[in-house]
Amino acid sequence: MDKKTKKINMSWKEITTYVSAGVVFLFGLTIGTFSVIGDYIGPANFIKIAEQKTAEIFKLTISWRIWGLIFILVALVILLIGLFIFANKHEKLVFKDTKKTARTTLKLTEDPVEDPVIGEEPSENV
Repeated sequence: MDKKTKKINMSWKEITTYVSAGVVFLFGLTIGTFSVIGDYIGPANFIKIAEQKTAEIFKLTISWRIWGLIFILVALVILLIGLFIFANKHEKLVFKDTKKTARTTLKLTEDPVEDPVIGEEPSENV
């Protein structure tokens, strides 16, 4: 089986964008999940105490659950911007490669025919 495999070319910018969006997403998911778990464990658990202490230190008025949602939304915005930018670049490269391939195959299969003279009217056969 000789299958032609394509190598996926990804730049470091693209990889960094996807990885950073994934890390931000996982962080938001983690703190949101901890907040939900802390609500249902009991009144004096370590998660609620940590949430209260971080609220005191950073002067926050919203819970970890809301911060988790904010981080998830930021990660999705980063991911969407990265996808739009890199998809557009990839589409331009594919179009350029397709155009080049079509041009070379046209040159190879085309018979050398004289070009019509510009400005000449086509003759009508009556």
